[in-house]
Amino acid sequence: MNPTHRYRTVLTESASKEDLVVLSYEALLRFEGEAREAFARGDVAEGRRLLAKARAIIGELLAALDPEPAPELVGNLDRLYRWMTVELAEAGFHKDERRIAPVMRVTERLLDGFHRAFRNAA
Repeated sequence: MNPTHRYRTVLTESASKEDLVVLSYEALLRFEGEAREAFARGDVAEGRRLLAKARAIIGELLAALDPEPAPELVGNLDRLYRWMTVELAEAGFHKDERRIAPVMRVTERLLDGFHRAFRNAA
């Protein structure tokens, strides 16, 4: 196992739920950006591979939703995650990096919102 993979494994195994959410959004944003760059340079296969990783992260975030404490918020996140998944799939299908930009803006806002929420809760 390479040192970077080992570090990430230890980090995720020892991270709090809050840290995992933030790490997930950071990775999602990274994959979205790298996919845009791949499509812009004409590397469709790489762009699609990166978008698949991004959609997998969204799938994990979606699966982790618990409607018990805040059903309305969870319902809104559910719809947002599903929209993001469809948009990224369409971006890959149409090889269109421009469709990724709106999803990245949403990801950035969610990341910022969770950062603030977790900071306020601490």
